[in-house]
Amino acid sequence: MEDGKIGQGIPKICIPVVEKTQIGILAAAETLCHSVADLVEWRADYYEDLQSADALRETIEKLGRVLGEKELLFTIRTEEEGGEIALPFVEYASILEEAASCPEVSYIDVEMFCGMRGVSRNQMGQAGNTWEQEDHSAYEPVRELLQKLHQGSVTVIGSYHDFKKTPPAAEIVNRLVLMRRIGADIPKMAVMPQRQEDVLQLLEATWEARKCLDPDPVITMSMGSMGQISRIAGESFGSAVTFGCMGRSSAPGQLEAEQLKQILTILHESR
Repeated sequence: MEDGKIGQGIPKICIPVVEKTQIGILAAAETLCHSVADLVEWRADYYEDLQSADALRETIEKLGRVLGEKELLFTIRTEEEGGEIALPFVEYASILEEAASCPEVSYIDVEMFCGMRGVSRNQMGQAGNTWEQEDHSAYEPVRELLQKLHQGSVTVIGSYHDFKKTPPAAEIVNRLVLMRRIGADIPKMAVMPQRQEDVLQLLEATWEARKCLDPDPVITMSMGSMGQISRIAGESFGSAVTFGCMGRSSAPGQLEAEQLKQILTILHESR
C-alpha cells in the first residue's frame, strides 16, 4: 500500500465494487488494478451468490488474482445500515468467518452494533455513558465474532452508519472508542448531515477520537454532497481512509477517485 499502512501518511483511498455477478465483479476489479485505489472494497451484499460458501470462496480467490497487490476489504452492508441485504446475525457472522479464512482478504468490515442482546444498536455509546456504564453483555456476540476473525490474519474495520442524522460529537467519540474497546482494529463511523454545522461536528469528533485512540487510526465521513469536505479533510482531522468511486458509487457523496487523489495530494503537499 502506498505510503505504508492505514494511519500512516496521506489518507488511503478505497474504491468499492458493487456488481451482482462474479463476471461483473471481476470485470470491475480489472479496472481497478492500475487505479489510484490503495485498497478495494468488495461490497458482497450486492452479490447474488453471497449465501453459497463455494461461490463466495471462488470469487474471493479470483478477486485476489485479479487485484494483485491491491488489498481487499470484504464488506457485507446490511439493510439496517444502508446495504442491500437483510441477514440474521448468525448467518452474517458465518459469512464473515468464511471470508476471513481466505488469504486474499486483508480487511473485514464488521457492523459493530448488530446482533445486540436486548438493546437497540442506537443505544450503544450514547453520550454520557462511560465504559463502565455500558451493558457489556449486549455486544458479546460481536466480541465473540471478532475473536474468531482475529484467529486469521485479517484486520477488522468496525463500522457504524447513521443515514438519518449526525449524533452529537460526544456520542460519535464514544462510539468510536467503544468499537475499539470491543475489539475492532480500526473503528469507522459514517453519518448524515442535516445542516453544515453537522459536518463541523463530525470533524471535531474525529479529531477528538483520534487523540483518544492514538496511535490507532479511525475512519469517519459525513455523507451526501454537504459532507464531501469530510472526504478530503482526513489528514487534517484524523480520518485515515476515504472512499471514492470509479463510476457507480456505494454511498452518497463519494467523489471520483482520480479527482479525490489529486485533491488529497495537493492538501498533503501544502502541509
